[in-house]
Amino acid sequence: MRYSEQELGYIKNTFNNDDTIIALRKKLLDFPLSETEAVLVDFKGEIAKVVSKTLNPKIDPEAPINQVIDLWMTVPFSDKTPEMAMIQFLAREKVLNYVDARLAGKKVKFSQFDFDSKKTAEDNLVNQTARNTIIAHVEQQLNQFRFLAEVEDETIEQLEERLKKDSAK
Repeated sequence: MRYSEQELGYIKNTFNNDDTIIALRKKLLDFPLSETEAVLVDFKGEIAKVVSKTLNPKIDPEAPINQVIDLWMTVPFSDKTPEMAMIQFLAREKVLNYVDARLAGKKVKFSQFDFDSKKTAEDNLVNQTARNTIIAHVEQQLNQFRFLAEVEDETIEQLEERLKKDSAK
């Protein structure tokens, strides 16, 4: 697991209700926040680091095996022509810049990715790809927060018992 026990504790304490998860979605997708929601997602200190680690992961050479990831790794390009791959790369660059800016509290608009008939077909394709990627990524990471917040802590005894049952199958 790429999260430490301490980081999991922050996730469990912060994302143990839908209000915080939905408020974070609203913040990331540039929807207005109520005062209460703004307080819920005004992350500081360690939880801000965990949120950033989740939403914009960086390659961590100390991460456990099979837990190294960044958002460039998931760009779908292997079956694309160089021109179509470039669309994916340009879109991913926009995703990374947007997520970074939203996490930093900068005023960037999600509507920048809307279709605009005055733009070129390529620009619209890049923007639509970025838009869809942002939505899917945000939903996936919020779902991960929810899942991790709900995972119950196991004692050593419970873990040993579960492993015995699993090995008996």
